[in-house]
Amino acid sequence: MVIQFIFYYLLFLFFFNQGIDEREQQLLLRKVLKPIWLETHHTESIRKYRIHGFGASARQHTFPRIVDGGDEDNQERQSVYDYFLEKYNITLQYPNLPTVGKMIN
Repeated sequence: MVIQFIFYYLLFLFFFNQGIDEREQQLLLRKVLKPIWLETHHTESIRKYRIHGFGASARQHTFPRIVDGGDEDNQERQSVYDYFLEKYNITLQYPNLPTVGKMIN
């Protein structure tokens, strides 16, 4: 239920309002999302996080792909979406929503 609320709220902010400004993001974090704990279940150990901020969507957010024996200066980049699909065989349900910056507690 909470995930659906967040999905529709962010969908409204990002797609109908052409993004979310810094003031609105801070209000959203402080009033709505900060009290919420997120749990990850894609690995054997469950981890708990609080939301710290937002990034690009899972399809757009990329990071250097770890390749054995690869040259660090010439690394491929991989999206969060592709990483979850390749590493965990998980297709993200909402890949166009922003990624979440985590705060470990």
